[in-house]
Amino acid sequence: MPNKPHDQKQEKMIEQQEKLLERLEHLEMRKVRLKNKINQDETRKERTRRLIQVGAIFEKYFDIDSVEQAEQHAYRLKKIAEKNREEIEKTDVEKSMQSGKVIYKESEEKLITPDSSNQYKTS
Repeated sequence: MPNKPHDQKQEKMIEQQEKLLERLEHLEMRKVRLKNKINQDETRKERTRRLIQVGAIFEKYFDIDSVEQAEQHAYRLKKIAEKNREEIEKTDVEKSMQSGKVIYKESEEKLITPDSSNQYKTS
C-alpha cells in the first residue's frame, strides 16, 4: 500500500525534529567546551598575575638582578622556610612593615613581638 501524503509529511517532520535535536545537542556540547575554555583562560590569567606579583615581591626584598640569583635565593630560603614555617606564618606582615620590625600574631587579640634581647612579649 503506497504511503499517503500525510504519512510522508509526518515522517519528514520527524526527521527534521531529529536533525534539530542532534544540532541542539551539538550546540550544547560546544557551549560546555567554550565555558571550559573561558574558565581555563581565567585560571591561567590569575596564575600569571600571581607569579608576576610574587616575582616582584621577591625582587623587591632581595634586590634580585637575574633568574640565577632568584634561583639561588629561593633554594637557600626554601630550607629556612621549611624549618620555620609555623613561625613565618604567624608574622603580621602589615604591622611588621609599619613598625620596621617583625611582629608575630598569636591570635586575633594578641600580638607577640621580639624585644631587643630576643625575648618575646605580648601586647
